Amino acid sequence: MKLSIIVPMYNEEKYIIHCLKSLLDQNISKDEYEILVIDDGSTDKSLEIVKEFHKNTPNSNISIHTKKNGGLSDARNFGYPLAKGKYIYFVDSDDYIASNVLNQLLTCLEKNKLEILSFDCINTTDLNLKESKNKNLVNSNIVVSNGIEYMANNHFHHAVWSYIVSKEFLEKTKITFVKDLLLEDCAYTPNLFFKTNRIAHLNIDVYRYLQIKPNSIMRKLDAAHLDRMIESHNYIFEEINSIINQLDTNELTQKKCRKRLNNRQQTLLFFLLSKLVKTNYPLEDLKNAIHEFEQLNVYPLNNFISEKYNGIKYEILSRVFGYKNLLFPFTKIYRKINGVS
Repeated sequence: MKLSIIVPMYNEEKYIIHCLKSLLDQNISKDEYEILVIDDGSTDKSLEIVKEFHKNTPNSNISIHTKKNGGLSDARNFGYPLAKGKYIYFVDSDDYIASNVLNQLLTCLEKNKLEILSFDCINTTDLNLKESKNKNLVNSNIVVSNGIEYMANNHFHHAVWSYIVSKEFLEKTKITFVKDLLLEDCAYTPNLFFKTNRIAHLNIDVYRYLQIKPNSIMRKLDAAHLDRMIESHNYIFEEINSIINQLDTNELTQKKCRKRLNNRQQTLLFFLLSKLVKTNYPLEDLKNAIHEFEQLNVYPLNNFISEKYNGIKYEILSRVFGYKNLLFPFTKIYRKINGVS
């Protein structure tokens, strides 16, 4: 079997069937790939809906597996040992992929003997964006590099659904997802890249990230969740620092990779601070968090501006958020004006 697609599911009754239909609408035979739905203790009708769909789908290559609720990372880790495919692809149950793209991706992986293949994602609110504009590019020139070169030369996406990975490579590295960590992909993918000797990017828009999900963890604002967000960011920063510290400060590519990884840290921190400023998160706790970020060499924000985030808006905000003598007064003023108490 060529490919195993692992789909963790928790309370996704609204989107899961749309996701599964997109995974079935592909240009490879069903015996060449499998779809593993990992129900993570859903409390809505998700599991019931998937079972009914499976029952009514003849010769389905879908299998359903249930477990106690443990979070996204735990569900992904649960699904991985069950996978029979040569390659592994993690897809979120509230998103979907373009039609008829898997054959091109697998061909590219096999032809170039890749450990990791990356591809493009489209952020959308459209549930019917089926056609991939560039799906015939599989025979175009592919640049194969090691992970350090890849990270040095690309503003890579952290989400695992942007990559298909060799199972043999995963078994060799023994890298798994950290349970209870928010933004777990931000720690997972740099560690994968650091270990690989054969990674390439294919300019095919494969993944559809739906931006119509009101219960996203990124939208929660309660104090306990914000504390967890800070703890998770600190863990991610430490993981990335462990890679940075192994890179040569004099070798050009490795030096470039160090800067790119630090930029990734500061990008994560910028958007965390933009969230914290707008909430009633205690100012004293924010000061303590900033001190921790300083100890991890992620603050001040002196390496945030990039090809992705630039322009006057980001220039100004990165200066305001990026230095304590501006951040704390700005936070007080913003909260007072906007009635945040």
